[in-house]
Amino acid sequence: MKNKDDVRFSKADQAIRQSFIDLLKVKKFDRISVKMIIDKAAINRSTFYAHFLDKYDLMDQLQEELLVNLINNLPDVNWQSNKPLIEQFQDRATGIVQNINQNRELFVLMLSNNVGNSFEKTMQDKSRTVFEGIISDEYLTVPREYVVVLLTSAVSSTLIAWAKNGFKESPEEFANIISHIIPNLAIQLVQNPHNTNG
Repeated sequence: MKNKDDVRFSKADQAIRQSFIDLLKVKKFDRISVKMIIDKAAINRSTFYAHFLDKYDLMDQLQEELLVNLINNLPDVNWQSNKPLIEQFQDRATGIVQNINQNRELFVLMLSNNVGNSFEKTMQDKSRTVFEGIISDEYLTVPREYVVVLLTSAVSSTLIAWAKNGFKESPEEFANIISHIIPNLAIQLVQNPHNTNG
């Protein structure tokens, strides 16, 4: 059971985050001050600094947690599985589209002019890390570094375009689109592990 201090800390943390998000909806990041955040959250300065180093740390944590939520519970890619790789990549593509849809308000906000391009870079960095973790060198048909760059760029750019287009397609429609684009690209970069010699 949480004690009162834990509950108080958690409530203050949530108040800071929500106040910051509300401010980002109407102001550019570089125009938002810590004072604006603490005034809106109705907390004192020392409480803010007990949670975050500064507004940049707050932004970094929000973006990192959003990205963690976007890749949460995605199915693993098993190169030795009897399930075709294209189907495994399709499952991951569908999963991330569903996760973006569940976090779409914050996702769009982080891509807005008020935030700048920091989230796009953070998203690409996270995508690169994810692909580096699931790609097996043994089965690549081209050098690893190019595979990672190609998949990172394709996934990030396509998802960002969907959001910036106002989610014109439904999650189901877009999942179908990305399930055709990304897996087929990935398959071009690897050889079937079940057809390799040795």
